[in-house]
Amino acid sequence: MKTNRGFASILIVLLVVVVGAGVYAVVDRSVLKGYFMTGEVPAQEQKVVADTTTNTEPVVTTKSVTDSNARVATTVSPPSAVAPKNGLVLTPGDGAKQIVFRWTPIVPKPQTVTYRLKVWQLMQGQSGTAAMRSNQPIVTKDVDNITQVEVSGIYTGPCRPPYLCEFVWSVEAVSAAGMSTPSTPFTFSVSQPAVQEATTKSPVEVTGSAAGGATY
Repeated sequence: MKTNRGFASILIVLLVVVVGAGVYAVVDRSVLKGYFMTGEVPAQEQKVVADTTTNTEPVVTTKSVTDSNARVATTVSPPSAVAPKNGLVLTPGDGAKQIVFRWTPIVPKPQTVTYRLKVWQLMQGQSGTAAMRSNQPIVTKDVDNITQVEVSGIYTGPCRPPYLCEFVWSVEAVSAAGMSTPSTPFTFSVSQPAVQEATTKSPVEVTGSAAGGATY
């Protein structure tokens, strides 16, 4: 009787050892070893799921872990207009010279970038926004990797209706990442000399009497 009980105990112990060894073999031991040695989360997390309804062997399911080094989308700040400053009024002499346009670079600054400057002339009854939407630009100029450019020929003389001596400008950046949004538009104008009305003076006749009755 004692022999049978001892034999049964040995069988139970062997069964536990076999089942435990089988479960351990299913799990990737290298993954567990790496986790306990480095403390880092493995690239894939394995979990043993036992089917308790059919009493079959455990199966391994895999759950992907999000890569902490995944690329994060970067927000690009567009260029900002600097000069001519918004609302600047130029004299006709300064307007006839080369006008320097300056702006800030986009952020973050790429290795290669093209800045596209556009200038529009306003017409009677138009705002700057309306001119940009409806009119063709009088200046379109591309420059590479610099944030200023000189432009001549914007003002060539008195502005005749329906055109005004008012202008609006904006700049946008073109890089490998695509095209940025345009900068906030700035306006500037060229003052016009006051029109002098012609005045006609009537000739003045001076008459007087002198000795001899001469008339002057």
